[in-house]
Amino acid sequence: METRIAERCGRNWRGEGTSSRRLGGFAGAMGNGEAVMRDAKRAVNFAGSDPRTDGAAIPEQPVLPALSAQK
Repeated sequence: METRIAERCGRNWRGEGTSSRRLGGFAGAMGNGEAVMRDAKRAVNFAGSDPRTDGAAIPEQPVLPALSAQK
């Protein structure tokens, strides 16, 4: 468990029979990941990227419907 996580979380896990040891913040041994979640109802994407990697969650401008030609 990284030192960025509160020690009480480790105590809770150990209380459930899980072993853990403390590692420095953003330790490479913890692995990494990126994720994208789509809310289709609102047509919105949410994303996150672990700072240990070369990924990035970069916002995009929404695609707006074309305006009707004025008569």
